[in-house]
Amino acid sequence: MIDRSYLPFQSAREYQDTKMEKWMGFFLSELTSALSDVINKVTYISDLSLDLYVLECADGSLYIGYTTDVEKRFATHNRGKGAKYTRARLPVSLLYQESFASKQEAMSAEALFKKRNRQSKLDYIAERRKNDSK
Repeated sequence: MIDRSYLPFQSAREYQDTKMEKWMGFFLSELTSALSDVINKVTYISDLSLDLYVLECADGSLYIGYTTDVEKRFATHNRGKGAKYTRARLPVSLLYQESFASKQEAMSAEALFKKRNRQSKLDYIAERRKNDSK
């Protein structure tokens, strides 16, 4: 029991904070300050360029993803520790990769790329390879 005998009013002395509202305010303020630190870290991470990558699986299917380190992610997929989709279709080979300035751009490109049919995806890759070789 908390001693509140120093408080001037009887109602204040008998008040019991059963819902811990006083403490919740404290914890929420701590959480808010912690979140501001996380936002700064996310801003730092979002400054990194992200790569969209396309893998061809052993069964001939395509897998599309994005990452900050394509070589590391590719190795992860081939070890069977990557996406569930690729684990059952090993080994995979890297068909294509493209860099983007932000996570939003990479995610948008991935979503648009996934909407294409297989032939359209392969044509896009062939066209980009042709343009890059010039």
